[in-house]
Amino acid sequence: IRDVNVGGLERLWNALDRHPCRLVQTGTCGEYGPARGPLAEDHPCRPANAYTQSVHEAVLLSLDRARRTGRDVVILRPFGPFGPGDRPERLVPHVISGLLSGGRVAVTPGEQRRDYSYVSDHMRAFVLAATTRLDVMPAVFNIGSGTPIRVRALVELIAALLALSVGSAWFVL
Repeated sequence: IRDVNVGGLERLWNALDRHPCRLVQTGTCGEYGPARGPLAEDHPCRPANAYTQSVHEAVLLSLDRARRTGRDVVILRPFGPFGPGDRPERLVPHVISGLLSGGRVAVTPGEQRRDYSYVSDHMRAFVLAATTRLDVMPAVFNIGSGTPIRVRALVELIAALLALSVGSAWFVL
């Protein structure tokens, strides 16, 4: 994991040495670790596993090199993207496929709040990060809807929308 996330980024930086361009890098909301409430970009990062730790190390590497070299770097930390091509085990496709197959979908009580937003909104953030003039570099931006929703409410919304289009939908909390 570390070789891909940190080692790969080091190789990218070395390859970019002769090319004056902005680097837009993906971090992860997981860099913040377990947290309650809204998370601003200056919230302390406490990655909770090897993957999020390696992503955070890669982010720190880029922020440090950007400050030393003057290269424009924008770090984007996605929150809750969903949409076409999503992995089937993630919440939204899991609930949709479970309900469409006529089965019951087992999920947690769903009291946790998450920020979900459609993948095209995330892609727009990447385009803006690459093309918008920014006064302060390097820059870190969280990307999401800005409106967290209880997981239970999201599951209920999906079930209600599917019930409207295909008949009754059931889920178990």
